[in-house]
Amino acid sequence: MKIKQLEHYFHLHLIVLIFGFTGILGKLITFSAEYLVFYRLLFTLPFLFLFIKWREQSIRVSRRDLIQFLLVGIIVGFHWITFFHSIKVSNVSIALSCLACATLFVGILEPIFHNQKPHWIEIVLGIGVLVTLSLMLGFEISYVKGAIFGVLSAFLAATFNVINKKFSNTKSSLTLTFYELIGAFIPVLGIIFLTPKGNAAFPIPMNMDLVWLLLLASVCTAYPFAAIVNIMKSLSAFTVTLAINFEPIYAIILAFFIFGDSEKMSTPFYIGVAIVMLIVFLYPSIKRKYSKQLS
Repeated sequence: MKIKQLEHYFHLHLIVLIFGFTGILGKLITFSAEYLVFYRLLFTLPFLFLFIKWREQSIRVSRRDLIQFLLVGIIVGFHWITFFHSIKVSNVSIALSCLACATLFVGILEPIFHNQKPHWIEIVLGIGVLVTLSLMLGFEISYVKGAIFGVLSAFLAATFNVINKKFSNTKSSLTLTFYELIGAFIPVLGIIFLTPKGNAAFPIPMNMDLVWLLLLASVCTAYPFAAIVNIMKSLSAFTVTLAINFEPIYAIILAFFIFGDSEKMSTPFYIGVAIVMLIVFLYPSIKRKYSKQLS
């Protein structure tokens, strides 16, 4: 492995460790998912804009690119909303364990985006993961709603990674990220202003909510979001998503020590998580083995 590529791998895992704190902050912040994402975007964009100016990069893009970036941003917005909503209606452990499905979703979606047929082993393993999740949630029936949103969030994350891989090879990662985050406002504002809220006032972050949101926007969003797009110029979308599967492990451990009993799950749940992680991490070698047999 080349030194430069090795650096990208270490950098990627540092980002994944940072991502692991995202779910923790999502539970600490008291706002509902849509308002949490709204302020995450509102606070992140100035950080990102200042960073772009500091790097003396231009944010000018063609109209065609702008539309494409904004459309990808819509996927980002829905991904964040479903992810944080999963945490709100269940807990960090449920939401993060469901994200493991993203790797197998990428394995299915990437060939489709390249006009190829998905490999049968990807479909079989994907079904295996979903069946395992279903069985383990049979022991955690009160968290089923959170799991549904968690799996949906994983699918959206996989879709975003596959599409972003195409753009990351030709566009500045900072410019790409800037417009995608603007696009993420579209579904967020749609949910906020089109969903009946009665007489509820628009929440304003105060005290620790403000601290957590600023930390979420700067350390856990602006930096890793831009960095991971740059990393994808040398690493595949699958490699990035595979590394991100360490995020549930980091987050589940952190959540257990930080939140205690509210994150304590049944033994079958942890067995199920272990099986899902095993499938995901063995997937590359299994696919490589069967691909060679069929070639």
